[in-house]
Amino acid sequence: MADPHDISGEPSIPKYNLRFGKLPAKHDPKGRTIKFKSILNEPALPLLPSEYEFRKLYPQFDLSPKMWKNDEEGDCVTVSSFGSQREFEVFEQGKLLDIDEEQLVQSYRKESGGNYGLVMLDHMKVWKNDGLPIGYGKKLLCLKRPQMHKIAAFARIDPQSVTEIKYATFLTGCNIGVLMPGTYGQEFYAGEWKDTSFPPDPNLGHAMKAMGFTQTHLLLWSWGREIPATWEWVSKYSDEAWAIIDKIDDWIENSPIDAFKLQNFLDAIDKMS
Repeated sequence: MADPHDISGEPSIPKYNLRFGKLPAKHDPKGRTIKFKSILNEPALPLLPSEYEFRKLYPQFDLSPKMWKNDEEGDCVTVSSFGSQREFEVFEQGKLLDIDEEQLVQSYRKESGGNYGLVMLDHMKVWKNDGLPIGYGKKLLCLKRPQMHKIAAFARIDPQSVTEIKYATFLTGCNIGVLMPGTYGQEFYAGEWKDTSFPPDPNLGHAMKAMGFTQTHLLLWSWGREIPATWEWVSKYSDEAWAIIDKIDDWIENSPIDAFKLQNFLDAIDKMS
């Protein structure tokens, strides 16, 4: 039987040290996490296309996945969020942010406090409250000041719900966390997540940005590559998934996201904090 941890790869694909960095999923014991389903305005939901990929809407920009040191650092959670923020700015500003890899790594190291990996829920709170440092603004006392990019809200998705994941990917942004099976190396180099014969491994936590979907697969950003994952694979190995809302003002009256309800949830959470 082949060794499931053999990650020698194909000759045409460089051999990477596939680092993990998603810590076990965390739930807020005080119930201060919004559920994505609760802010969907079902009567206004559009029909989902059979296939969707954000970067194909903007062929003038290079929105391909980047490694961003995930072969050296356990920064997959941060890589996923920087990738999502990059797409938000393409949509909002019509321009591609220049991601400074070293700035991304320093942001990850600061947030992790020198420990290995991040909890996705805790990271979402940092992203919302403090923002991600992407690029630099004006100098202050000869020091470069990072530009901080904040999201308006995040909401928990049922990771076993194909419909919720598709709507989050199509409408807002979607990052998922998985507990990889032992075949992760072979499948990474084969270019598809599909084998569900192995159990999830709690020591192999990995965060990935959803880049799009087809009828049979979710398209995921993983270690610098876009890899399709069968929906059966996603349902078995995902232990968390998050919808990310960049700006509430984008959701006007009779929109698929209930902005009024979302703001009420946020106000209530602020009072509970």
